Amino acid sequence: MNSSSSIERHSTDVAASVSEQIATRSCLLAHARRYVAAGALWFIGLSVSAEPVSFKRDIAPILLARCQGCHSAKKAKGKYRVDSFNHLTAGITAKDLEDSETYYRLITDDADERMPADADPLPKEQIELFRRWIEAGAKFDGEDPNASLINVIPGATHPAPPKVYPRPLPITAVAFGPATNQVTVSGYRELTIWNTTDGKLKRRIPNVAEKTMSITIHPEGKTIAVAGGNPGRLGEIRIFDVSGELQRILQKDDDLCLSVAFSPDGSMLAVGSTDGTVSVYATDTWRKEVVFSNHSDWVNAVAWNKDGTMLASASRDHSAKVFDMKKRKRLATYTGHKKSVYDVAFRSDNQEVYTVGADGLLSRWRIDNARQVKPLRQTKTPAYRLVIESGKFPGVHVLGKDPAIESIKFGAQSQAKQNAFPSAALSVADRGDVIAIGGGAGEVAIVDSKTLGVRLKFIAAPGR
Repeated sequence: MNSSSSIERHSTDVAASVSEQIATRSCLLAHARRYVAAGALWFIGLSVSAEPVSFKRDIAPILLARCQGCHSAKKAKGKYRVDSFNHLTAGITAKDLEDSETYYRLITDDADERMPADADPLPKEQIELFRRWIEAGAKFDGEDPNASLINVIPGATHPAPPKVYPRPLPITAVAFGPATNQVTVSGYRELTIWNTTDGKLKRRIPNVAEKTMSITIHPEGKTIAVAGGNPGRLGEIRIFDVSGELQRILQKDDDLCLSVAFSPDGSMLAVGSTDGTVSVYATDTWRKEVVFSNHSDWVNAVAWNKDGTMLASASRDHSAKVFDMKKRKRLATYTGHKKSVYDVAFRSDNQEVYTVGADGLLSRWRIDNARQVKPLRQTKTPAYRLVIESGKFPGVHVLGKDPAIESIKFGAQSQAKQNAFPSAALSVADRGDVIAIGGGAGEVAIVDSKTLGVRLKFIAAPGR
């Protein structure tokens, strides 16, 4: 989960702190008047026939990248926020540059007052966009002036992925599709689809954000939902058809979307986000039906029970929860983990749940009283993912930091078998007869679910 891409890392210019004491309005206006009187505007010669400046297309992306880090609901330096249009306008006076404190902060030569603080000034081209926008009336061209910047900005067409990967990436997500001989794997700005028989690349789906955290494929195989984003800047749920054509951007957040799962009948899609929420969408209309805001930290995983009547979540706040989807309420909160809970799954009886986490615990607990039945695994190394076996004598497969699959059988001693990975097992998908496992060094293993023998192993890096 915490592994980061080693390819083409993008650094983000994050605005540092600004002065807590804002200078008086008269002082600011005096500075601005002197600036204007001196004829120091940088772009007087630009054509007046230029395309009108758009808040959602031109201004909001600058605010998100350079300003929101210090001026948001979580961190509002100087008690000023820019994370929505309505918050921004507290420092903007339409058609009046001299009375627009925010504009003065962008153009001043005083390093103590300039924004972004302790960082390079905005490029002249971006400041010119602010000037033209304010002079034209500082208009809002979105739907909701209170919406967050990320939801105002039009969906981006992401840069193309590299044709050849210079090195493998950690495999943070894998999923089986309707075709029995293929597996969909996370890549850099793309999804890659591989043949599970010979390990050869079949095709690539571009227009995905930098990092993919979770992939789920509709039970009928008609759509693929992808959770991911650009760490610290953007979170997205993108919906593709099976050909790879983008159908919609279902959700946008200020940070990564971490988990996504279709219900067993495909009628609902659950999303876990870094803001601690679990959102559920109806897939016939793609309308958001319910939001559970019960977690206080990242939602690392979401999982449905077999008939789609309950939804479970695992969070960095050390808890796991179960929700009743008919009554749309929380049923249980389990707090038996001492660290982040990474994965969650229902037992087939709909009465118990399994969870694994950073504390190395595999716990089996009841929904009716949120109490542990018994600990099934307790080590010092994290457990990242789990798979519930089916059949007459079920068990649990645990994947963790150690390069092994641990198979815990009920009534028998735990067994661990090496899966030939040199690194941690970060992601997993279960097809019934085989399990696909994604590793931290870019490996994908296709493993027999009964014997845990490795049928196939390959490096999921195009061109490698």
